[in-house]
Amino acid sequence: MTKLDEDQEALKQFYKYDDTKQMYTGQIEECSIKFQTEMKQKRRQQKAVHKHCTQMLIDAERKAERESIALIEAYKKVEKHAYRKIEKERAERQESSPVQAHLDMEGSLNEKISDLQGELLEIELKLQDALLVSRRMLFSKVKGIMDEMAAINAEYNASVMQEIVDFNDKFKEAALIEHDKFQIEAQRQEADDPDGFDAWSADMELERPGYLDCMCIRFQEVEALTTALEGFKEIFENRIQSVESTINNEIKASWIAIENQITQDQHSRNRDIIQEIVQNTDKFRSLNKNKFKKWAEEDEADQ
Repeated sequence: MTKLDEDQEALKQFYKYDDTKQMYTGQIEECSIKFQTEMKQKRRQQKAVHKHCTQMLIDAERKAERESIALIEAYKKVEKHAYRKIEKERAERQESSPVQAHLDMEGSLNEKISDLQGELLEIELKLQDALLVSRRMLFSKVKGIMDEMAAINAEYNASVMQEIVDFNDKFKEAALIEHDKFQIEAQRQEADDPDGFDAWSADMELERPGYLDCMCIRFQEVEALTTALEGFKEIFENRIQSVESTINNEIKASWIAIENQITQDQHSRNRDIIQEIVQNTDKFRSLNKNKFKKWAEEDEADQ
């Protein structure tokens, strides 16, 4: 424990410390209750906005997914119809309809696959534009709430700081008066009855342990007491500033976590969807290619 810490503990030995502290404890508790209530309200508001905007993102994604599924199903129907037509003609073995006569259909299907890929990518790009707008709206609203929380925090700490300043001023005044009275009484006791001074000191130590050490040794000189009182004020001011900074950092960290998580999730989803579009259309092309290759090989074997 440093000397400054020891001085702060010694100041609590003053009779007027508890009396003065009691005067300001109620106001600080009221400030704390108001602060906690307002911060909880803002937290609930933040969660509600986050939930609402997140649902908007989900709804937009589901709408885009339904549109994409509809396009894929439409292509599959065209593909299925084309394959059935060719299979039927091949089953009938019409001389005028060998597989070579359907090569244009292979090209037509490949064009439709390319069109499908473009339409699917366009849906995703439009979705990303809409999601970007929604994210910005969410970030704006949440950041606004975070700024309000920081303002509430600043107001709370300013209120507590003022109470501490008022307490310190009041306690300083009372402590200096108490110090003077003690020194006068100690000198009177020692002057009137040197032998009784020890008894008086023992009674006082029994009533309030550490008080004599505080008054007769640590703060015998008024300058030492004044220095300790100033240090007492500085310690509380530093603590309050530290608390305000800690809460602000937590608010910022919470905001950054929300922003990063949503942005990361959206970017990951976008990459996955684009990759899925490319993979699926490549599968359609591969299936198309293999189908016509198989028919061509069968025709060559029949010749």
